[in-house]
Amino acid sequence: MGEQVGGSPVFAPEGHPYAPAPRSTHSADPMKGVPMSFSHRSRTAALAAALTLAASSVLTVFAASPASAAVTVRGSGFGTSARWTPLTTKIAKGGAVVWRATSYTHRVKAYGGNWTYAHLLTQGASTAPRAFNRKGTYRFFCSIHGAVVGGVCSGMCGKIVVG
Repeated sequence: MGEQVGGSPVFAPEGHPYAPAPRSTHSADPMKGVPMSFSHRSRTAALAAALTLAASSVLTVFAASPASAAVTVRGSGFGTSARWTPLTTKIAKGGAVVWRATSYTHRVKAYGGNWTYAHLLTQGASTAPRAFNRKGTYRFFCSIHGAVVGGVCSGMCGKIVVG
């Protein structure tokens, strides 16, 4: 019978120790295509391994949910044309933000009292993801292209709303 073993066909008469075992033909067999010469224990172990792999893939999909994906806030322009895009970023609790300087140099700085953050970004650079684990509004500005006077921001200002 022409069973492939290790890349070479094996020919042995039926009943010989090297003869290929008959295969299952039942259509609902989850191990269809796996030689019946596997012991019941081997088939069960192989099925358990396949189910474990499938379950871990499902769990990985849930772990990479949108709430945990980082949102990018882009800084561009200089002088009066400098801005953060988007101006307001809404994320879920536990979500993260990455700031990126798409043009020119910017310095992200927190204001408003409920958080601290400062990071200098040269053109093309990005920050590491910053997670926000509490609901609230987090305000920031570019200390090169904006200013905060009396708690009021002018120039290159933005905010993150965590809901």
